[in-house]
Amino acid sequence: MTAQHLFVGCYTASMGGDGDGITVFPLTADGLVDVAGHDGLGSGEAELSVAATVLLESPSFLAVSEDRLFAVTEGGEGQVASFTRSGTRLDPVSTVPSGGADPCFVTFDGERLLVANYSSGSLAVLAVNPDASLGEARVAVAPAGSGPVTDRQEAPHVHQAIPSGPGRVISSDLGGDRVLEYAIGDGAPELVGAHPLPAGTGPRHMAWAHGALLVVGELDSRLHVLRKDLEHGALVHHGSVSTIDTEVGDMISQPSHLAVSPHERFAYVANRGRNTVSVFDLSRVAAGGLPERVQETLCGGDWPRHFALHAGRLYVANQGSGDISVFDTDAASGLIGDLLQSVPTGSPTCLVFV
Repeated sequence: MTAQHLFVGCYTASMGGDGDGITVFPLTADGLVDVAGHDGLGSGEAELSVAATVLLESPSFLAVSEDRLFAVTEGGEGQVASFTRSGTRLDPVSTVPSGGADPCFVTFDGERLLVANYSSGSLAVLAVNPDASLGEARVAVAPAGSGPVTDRQEAPHVHQAIPSGPGRVISSDLGGDRVLEYAIGDGAPELVGAHPLPAGTGPRHMAWAHGALLVVGELDSRLHVLRKDLEHGALVHHGSVSTIDTEVGDMISQPSHLAVSPHERFAYVANRGRNTVSVFDLSRVAAGGLPERVQETLCGGDWPRHFALHAGRLYVANQGSGDISVFDTDAASGLIGDLLQSVPTGSPTCLVFV
């Protein structure tokens, strides 16, 4: 079923943003954000067809599952909220502690929620009951670790957690330059492996492609490739490529989100500071090699924190400029094409389609 709505998470005043909570935009038949009587481009004010806004403190990351939606509340001792969804309507069900400080990521693995608590360096697993209520967070705190970027890597900072197989989860530790692997069951997650990355990587987001794990480094602006050692089961670093064209400009680059296209043909990385999105051809990864960067193009705004691929388009959440840029993409080459829309919204940090 084709998505009909775009749900947008944001930073509110509690995290220095100017958003209000979870905003819902309807989509047109061709997959654009419905902006009544306006093409969405230029500096003029658009009459936005906002379908709903749910007030919530800094719902910086969202996850959806059928008729349910989940959101973290980032800042201090964090929380996770669950909602039932009917069309654009969100009805709150439960709000529980996230099991740590500054939760910055949540996903639903089909059975449970996985939450990354950045400041406390912890992974939390929460049961999801049939009525969408949440169980108590079962928490694993990352073992001590640090890196050479002393102002960012003084301690573990868990930034993302994704499934890595039946009963297994991996999390990225930006502070410790490693990927941590856990077994999950009825109790707290059990650490079963720590897979190192080069010093100063600052691993942020991850994605699987062709059996390899892609990891984007927030601190080194590189896309890393790890593969399973079949004899020992460890994830082994096989190399990396730059997410940016280092010969063009000297602006700071802090990559944020990473996503792989359907059929695992291309990968996309957003580069904050440079305000670009890079495209990688993954055909060499399928053959055991490294990704090839084939494009770096402007993101249409400032500080691209997150993006989403949907129906042949790329939607970029520009946190700094307070807007969502919508681009066309080419199915054959993966390249990003024309800017189709620029939709204003407060400090967007996450985009999901339903």
